[in-house]
Amino acid sequence: MAKITAIIDIGSNSIRLVIYEKSSRFAFNLIHESKHRVRIAKGAYNHGGELQVDAIERALLVLQEFKTIAQSFNARKILAFATSAVRDAPNRSTFINRVKQQLKINIKILDGEKEAFYGALAAKNLLYPLQNCNTVDIGGGSCEIATISAFKHAGAFSYNLGTVRLKELFIDKEQYKEANVFIANTIATKTLPKQDVLVGIGGTFRALSKVLMREQKYPLKLLHAYSTSAQRMVELCKKVEQSDQKVLKQMGIKKERLDVILPGAMILRQILEKSEAKQIVCSGVGVREGYYLYDMLRFQQLRFPSNFNVSVRYLLDTFHYKQTHHNAIAQCAKKLYTTLCQVHNQSVDYEKEIVIAAKLCDVGLSISCFNTHNIGAQIVKSALRYQLTHEQIILISTLIQYQKRKRPNAQAINAIEKFLPKLNHLTLLSLSLAIAKILHNYPLKKQLHSYDITAQNITFNRQDLGAI
Repeated sequence: MAKITAIIDIGSNSIRLVIYEKSSRFAFNLIHESKHRVRIAKGAYNHGGELQVDAIERALLVLQEFKTIAQSFNARKILAFATSAVRDAPNRSTFINRVKQQLKINIKILDGEKEAFYGALAAKNLLYPLQNCNTVDIGGGSCEIATISAFKHAGAFSYNLGTVRLKELFIDKEQYKEANVFIANTIATKTLPKQDVLVGIGGTFRALSKVLMREQKYPLKLLHAYSTSAQRMVELCKKVEQSDQKVLKQMGIKKERLDVILPGAMILRQILEKSEAKQIVCSGVGVREGYYLYDMLRFQQLRFPSNFNVSVRYLLDTFHYKQTHHNAIAQCAKKLYTTLCQVHNQSVDYEKEIVIAAKLCDVGLSISCFNTHNIGAQIVKSALRYQLTHEQIILISTLIQYQKRKRPNAQAINAIEKFLPKLNHLTLLSLSLAIAKILHNYPLKKQLHSYDITAQNITFNRQDLGAI
């Protein structure tokens, strides 16, 4: 697979460009993102689905711009796909052929089932492990549903329900009752699987999740993996349905989404009620990431190797870590932690987190040799995105922040206390990392050769016989 890959997503509402850079075989990072609200579906739903001339021209201009941007990043591969509005358009071949002739870009049309599959593939690989869930992607022209059962893809389908479609057919005409009937009748055409967890993909979920995070003064500015109760989301959807644009602005809805948040909330509310979901998980990844992962993992059974974390590996690659050294710190910290838990009759619940924190403990050194623990904590909080819960991210960054002399206290962690273990357990974790780091960072002439840690004592052997 190419080192730098550009993906162009031609949706009913927006056209997006994302550019990913690989740092090693399975590690990658988003290095550029652009979005234009082209509304290629504008006017189509009142004209038999035909893409309108001005919409096609807008799309061509944006695609030319995106191709130029991709080339400026030296992207070796440009992958482009189109979803609902283009696949439903009787004149789609006219648009696709013009793009191919004028821009030399080949557009693949994704059917609804494939679109749902790619969204689920991204969620399954880049969210924390979810054994059973439905993924729901509310787009401009359609709504894709996929089911994950026992960690495996278990089916997908698509509804002709989208924010732009409903806006043009009903909302612009103030036919709200008719819109709700249309949504209910469309959902009834297919069996909506019952799952406790619903993973939300797309702009509607992101916009509404931001409102909820703002209301609760959420301490982590990360939408991906944000979780809340389905009931809270249903209540917010009802509030949106009863609010004018002035109130929506006050709630934090962005200007460019004001005209489509209402139909999005109407669709989401009915899906939540029909699916009987109890928990919502917001996904910051979707069809674009799934399309990229399919290309990357097609010879790996569409999954990453076991115990592999994309974000951790990317950080290790980027900051040129001494892998052997930090692996040794990680193993020592893990052993100290499990032993201290045994001594203090604590359950061993955070081995994964302390290992990651130990591997990334010196990430701040790449920026400055001063205040490295605080810098490292901020880097981790910002860049550690994939395959972890928010609780795990906050714990890992907290351990890195308190890896030196200072230990966490109740006052210092007040704002994030509910995301962390009890203070006494957090102290065990913090001490384990601090001691492991001291042992392995001791003057080079007295390098740690081996150690034996038991509940009774800790024995250290160094390469020379000098006192520790």
